[in-house]
Order: sequence, then structure tokens, then C-alpha cells
Amino acid sequence: MDTFTKEQLSDLKRPELQKICKEHGIKGGNQKKDILVELILSFYQQQIHQDQPSETIEEQEAKGPEEPIEVDVRPEEVEEP
Repeated sequence: MDTFTKEQLSDLKRPELQKICKEHGIKGGNQKKDILVELILSFYQQQIHQDQPSETIEEQEAKGPEEPIEVDVRPEEVEEP
């Protein structure tokens, strides 16, 4: 996914910004140019945030192992012929 700076987006023409909005499913593509720039920047920020894991591996290891889950496993009753 291409990312843009605010300056790069500001240099684009409104139809180009609308095309970016349409390509990424960003609602509000009929707004003024400055609002389109903000919508696109906001979209990219959300995408970056979603792509980051909630915890790093080091943070997960620092927590230690998860508590075991108790599972009641009983053999299935088999009917004798």
C-alpha cells in the first residue's frame, strides 16, 4: 500500500484525491480538497495501527505462559452389539 505525506497529497489535484478515496473505499470522496487530504491521511493512520500487533513477542514472553485451560475429556460411550 502506498502511503503519502500531507505535502504530497496537497500537491495532487482533487480528482486524483477522489480516485485514491475510491480505490480504498474511503467515504466522503465529494468533499473539498483539504478534507480529502485529511480523510486519506486518517485512513492510512488507521491501516498502520491495525497492522501493528497488539503486543510484541517480548511483551508476551514477559507475561509468562498462559494459564492452562481445564478440559473435561471423557471417552465416548460405546454401545456393545
